[in-house]
Amino acid sequence: MNKKVLIPVVMGAYLCLSPLSVKAEDYYKWDSKVTADKNKIWTIKLSKKLNNNISGIKDKVYIKDSKGNKLDCNVKIKLDEKILEVLPPKDGYREKENYYLYIDKSIPSDKNKNLKETVKMNFYIDGYIEFEDKNLEEEVRKAANPKDRPKGPLTYMDVSGIKELNVHNKNIKSLKGIEYLKNITKLDISDNNIKDISYLKELDSLELFNLYNNNIE
Repeated sequence: MNKKVLIPVVMGAYLCLSPLSVKAEDYYKWDSKVTADKNKIWTIKLSKKLNNNISGIKDKVYIKDSKGNKLDCNVKIKLDEKILEVLPPKDGYREKENYYLYIDKSIPSDKNKNLKETVKMNFYIDGYIEFEDKNLEEEVRKAANPKDRPKGPLTYMDVSGIKELNVHNKNIKSLKGIEYLKNITKLDISDNNIKDISYLKELDSLELFNLYNNNIE
């Protein structure tokens, strides 16, 4: 007789548990996620309904930060829809921080069937970049991915791969936002209308830059 197990899925990712056992660790790892939403609600769809008498759900479905501290996150159970919602902490998640979502294998279905292993999912909280100059933002989008420019607000992760940026003669007036290009080594901002270059002091990896013909104060 085949043993039935409860299978959770993070909605939107279409991931499910494998019936194979995990020998190296005592939990099953889901693929890591990245989000810029500091108030992200994780929605988990289950293959079977949960037991109506589950107690201490926050001890079975919970989130820890990168230091192993357990966060005070509420968990909502939607029994009819076989869905769990893991709410963010009161003050939200911190940007540029790793977190870990756990679903303990002891969580029972209405048929008292459990998970085969405890599930663990790493997620990273990215952040949005605010540009003051639309011309600069457009050039950064091109540099982030020349073939498929990111849509919506740019995140730290979007720009992390930019090593060089040439915005020569693009009628740029403000560099606000460029300070998040932490891995850039070569920058050409010549022939623009830039006055304030203070944002460049945050670029520790910058080796070569051209500021020629601006209105620097």
